[in-house]
Amino acid sequence: METIPEIRLMTRFMPTGAHAAGELASKIAAEGISHRYHKPSDEFDPNWDLSGAMEDLELYFDVGLMLAMERGFPNWRPGNEFRAIREQSRAGGAASQ
Repeated sequence: METIPEIRLMTRFMPTGAHAAGELASKIAAEGISHRYHKPSDEFDPNWDLSGAMEDLELYFDVGLMLAMERGFPNWRPGNEFRAIREQSRAGGAASQ
């Protein structure tokens, strides 16, 4: 079976620069998850600042575009234990367990 490479990225809906607030940003996120997530109050609020999520999405788009336009395929660094498996897979051979 052929596999498809994936990039899994997560984003939190925090305003731009919220990471600088550190503890406060974590407290807001935890409060939202514990008190609102999947509860009746879990509704869109037009006052939310989604600028941080937009920055994340722009980064994800740029990385995806760069990978899509790249002629080479990402690979493990020389000496990495998984590189031989990748090379065998790319050559069309079955990876040994």
